[in-house]
Amino acid sequence: MKTLQRTKQFLTKNQGIMALSIILISISGDASAFTAPTNPADFLYDAYDVVINKLSKGGVGFAIGAAMTVAFVIAAVKGSYVIAITTLVATIIGAKLEDVTISLGMLTSFI
Repeated sequence: MKTLQRTKQFLTKNQGIMALSIILISISGDASAFTAPTNPADFLYDAYDVVINKLSKGGVGFAIGAAMTVAFVIAAVKGSYVIAITTLVATIIGAKLEDVTISLGMLTSFI
């Protein structure tokens, strides 16, 4: 009974926020995934080609990945587990940068 009373109090206090949330959800647009540009005439093909194909998949990406792996090991040995886990997550994201870029997608909303 006490839980029901708290729920009713919460609903009466937050009616405006809930109404705004329902309105924003109902007018939101669709989400479409970002596709990797394959044609040199595509928008930002050159930037994608340089950052993903030449830097992250090339020697620069390998060197950064190796340095971050060494930094992870050093931080783990020192006992800085927060820094070690953060570095490990960043290393994994860097290794899969192309997949992350495509899977994040971009939100397009035309209201």
